Amino acid sequence: MISHRQLVHALCLFKHGNFTRAAIEANISQSAFSRSIQKLEDDLGILLFDRDTATVIPTSYGEIFLRRAAAIVADAQELEREIHLM
Repeated sequence: MISHRQLVHALCLFKHGNFTRAAIEANISQSAFSRSIQKLEDDLGILLFDRDTATVIPTSYGEIFLRRAAAIVADAQELEREIHLM
């Protein structure tokens, strides 16, 4: 099962295009961040990101995943906001 945390990590990686900067934003070590993305890809059975020495870019699967992940994370944030307002 995909966790909310993994969705956020994937979005951070897309935003920064770099594991180190994304891990800093996620406030975890780069190795833990890398394991999170690797586990997500392993669980899904696909590569979400193409990696080279300088940048990380989404694959075609990654682009679809990231669109849905952004919507899910935004919906979860809105749900939390609504609950806090009640």
